[in-house]
Amino acid sequence: MRITPYELHVEDSDYWDELYSRGSRYDKYEWMSGRFGASTMTFTTSHSELHALRRAPLNPMFSKRSIAKFEPMIQEKVELLCKGIAAFQKTGEVLTISDAFSAFAGDVISEYSFGFCYNHLQSPGFRENFHEAFMALSALGHFAMQFPIIHPVSEVSFAGNFCLVSDYFQIDHERVS
Repeated sequence: MRITPYELHVEDSDYWDELYSRGSRYDKYEWMSGRFGASTMTFTTSHSELHALRRAPLNPMFSKRSIAKFEPMIQEKVELLCKGIAAFQKTGEVLTISDAFSAFAGDVISEYSFGFCYNHLQSPGFRENFHEAFMALSALGHFAMQFPIIHPVSEVSFAGNFCLVSDYFQIDHERVS
């Protein structure tokens, strides 16, 4: 089924292995590459061959061996997550699951990427996390796809434009900073 002029929806699960096999290489849309104002970074590279070259230095970090070596740290974070969820069960307080998962993801990713974490899993109610910051960035990315002029303007006055966009999307400045 055609969703947009550029996209199809594939409902046949037998086709997924062919579509998403390791050997399949697809280019991203060129017009989407500048979403975050930097079309030369690995994440936004549109051509698959160039993306593979840019990503190559990161490949050892994502090997099965590297991830397996990090498993004890992931397990430690899972235990903190479970402990925090159990605390909600004891008090009967409502758990915002997106806060819990954002705290977990933030702690695991920062520990793996930078060798330290912000201990979001130990914050009260898991409320200290990167969720709102990523939502603000996502909103800006969607906005910038429609209005690419936002990036050169942002370079002149990032703080002012962030406040304009975050006000428009009703993002709490205190939680993002």
